[in-house]
Amino acid sequence: MQKMWGLEKNWSKMCLWKRRIHPFNKIIIKNMENQVSMEMPKYKCHKVVWALKIKSIVRDGEGEDRESDGSAIITPVEEGYAPFRVDPDYLHKHKPQVGGYYVVYKDGYKSFSPAKAFEDGYTFIK
Repeated sequence: MQKMWGLEKNWSKMCLWKRRIHPFNKIIIKNMENQVSMEMPKYKCHKVVWALKIKSIVRDGEGEDRESDGSAIITPVEEGYAPFRVDPDYLHKHKPQVGGYYVVYKDGYKSFSPAKAFEDGYTFIK
C-alpha cells in the first residue's frame, strides 16, 4: 500500500476509485465504498503556449480510393496560417476535434485542448 494525499491507496483497487464533482466545484475522491475521502490538491495554470483553433481536420485518404498513411491535415480558423499535417501518433493520442485547439508548449510538446477548457484557462497575449 502507498499513501497518496494522506490516504492509503491499494493499487489493486486503483481502477475502482471514482472522480466526482462536488456541488461547490471541488474535485473529491471517493473510494470503492463510495466514501468521501478529501478534496484533491488544486493547481492554477501559468503556462505560455502557442495555439491555433481548429477549423477542419481532413484525414489522409479521406474521400479517395487509396491506402491512408494515418495522418491528417488540420486547417486553422485564424487567417494567415496554412493548413498543416499531424502524424498518426498525434491523432491517436489526442483525438483532436474541430472547434478545439492545437496547442504547442514551450518544450515543443504538441497537444489538443477542447475549446471550453482552453478558453477558460488561457488568455490571448500579443
